[in-house]
Amino acid sequence: MKEQQSNTRKDMNRGEMNNATGESGTIQQEPERISECINQVLAQYYRDREGDFNGDLYHLILSEVEQSLIKNVLGYCQNNQSKAARILGLNRGTLRKKISDYHINLEI
Repeated sequence: MKEQQSNTRKDMNRGEMNNATGESGTIQQEPERISECINQVLAQYYRDREGDFNGDLYHLILSEVEQSLIKNVLGYCQNNQSKAARILGLNRGTLRKKISDYHINLEI
């Protein structure tokens, strides 16, 4: 029963995502893999910047993705740092340092 609920929830989420409407009003197929999503966001970023880059794109992207990932997993774990560290595959001390470095607020 639990597995069936999980699969149903995934199907519902996928259905909602795959029926997203873009600015033009047309139905767009949403990416199913994180890498596809990143590719779409980067393509838009390149268009928005019109070739004007400061040479630090690598670090910018990594820090943005890492910070977002940590915040997301902490939210999922209700700020349980030990559980979040296990999910992320990090040492808890490393996670605590990243929380501090990114000034992530842990208040619920």
